[in-house]
Amino acid sequence: MTRTASQFKPPDDGRGLYPASIKVGVPRDLPAQIYAAAEAEGCSISEFIRRAIAARLQDLKVADALL
Repeated sequence: MTRTASQFKPPDDGRGLYPASIKVGVPRDLPAQIYAAAEAEGCSISEFIRRAIAARLQDLKVADALL
């Protein structure tokens, strides 16, 4: 079962739904691919990346342990 952030009540601390930020370095050609994929999916770049990370964590059986 794929879970989305909208299925969980965010903490009421005034920081919004996504209060944490992680900065990562990527190869030069990756941003263009991410932008194109996000546009094709009809979502923001941030949402595309969140979905990709969540799917990978679920593949590794990490997501259920954390959620």
